[in-house]
Amino acid sequence: GIGIDTQLIDGHFYISSVFDGMPAAEVGLKFGDRILSVDLEPFHPVDSFIGKRGRQVKIHVQRGAGDHRIDVDVARLDGRTMFESALRASQRVYERHGTRIGYLHAWSYAGAEYQEEIRATILWGELSQCDALILDLRDGWGGADINYLNLFKAPIAQIESTPRSGSAQNFTGVWGRPVVLLTNQGTTSGKELFAFGFQKLGLGKIVGDRTAGAVVAGRCFLLSNKDVLYLAVSDIKVDGIRLEGSGVEPDVPISRPLRSATAAESDPQLEAALNLFVN
Repeated sequence: GIGIDTQLIDGHFYISSVFDGMPAAEVGLKFGDRILSVDLEPFHPVDSFIGKRGRQVKIHVQRGAGDHRIDVDVARLDGRTMFESALRASQRVYERHGTRIGYLHAWSYAGAEYQEEIRATILWGELSQCDALILDLRDGWGGADINYLNLFKAPIAQIESTPRSGSAQNFTGVWGRPVVLLTNQGTTSGKELFAFGFQKLGLGKIVGDRTAGAVVAGRCFLLSNKDVLYLAVSDIKVDGIRLEGSGVEPDVPISRPLRSATAAESDPQLEAALNLFVN
């Protein structure tokens, strides 16, 4: 593949996700691009790239009022590692009126390795020097243990370490600065539990769309013909509330319609989150 997700709307495929650091992102494919063809053939999310690893394909997209023909490499994408790579590649820093705002996109939260990557990046990496943080939970896969919220709670204690150099360093083990979550209708499962707890504890604002309301626990079954059936096996309630079908409402509701992404450049949800940190 090339590192995108698509949605089929009224017979047309639109790019709904562009995974950071992957071929589609590198050549500038955008959210909201309508795919017209791949190598002059009708687009299919899987069939358009089968057998083409290591080659380039020509994707014809409509972006706003213009057409674009873009060459993109087809890569082998490993589902076990691609979302961790995309998380790592998503980090960036925005400067707004003297405020440094870190950003990370947790395309998947289904495993402790994602939490450890987030923790390392915001506590010791480049984003540790930022004044605020935006954690993007939109789209991708669910996951997320509700205990991961401890990263954003008040510190138990502040530790000061002074090495022989004499330069003291402080460490609390938590973020401890303003944080905002981004959600949309592609925010599912454990990410919704995470958002629910985040909101309940008042750790920060949630910006975007209501989450998917897809929370019941599922399990994969391998069928005799090698197909996989993903089946709901357990109902879930949080504080007695059944989030299935209802989801978590954002504190700052703002939509990002796929079909009306005219120039496919702006992200009104991200912009709204950034503006929360501007005095």
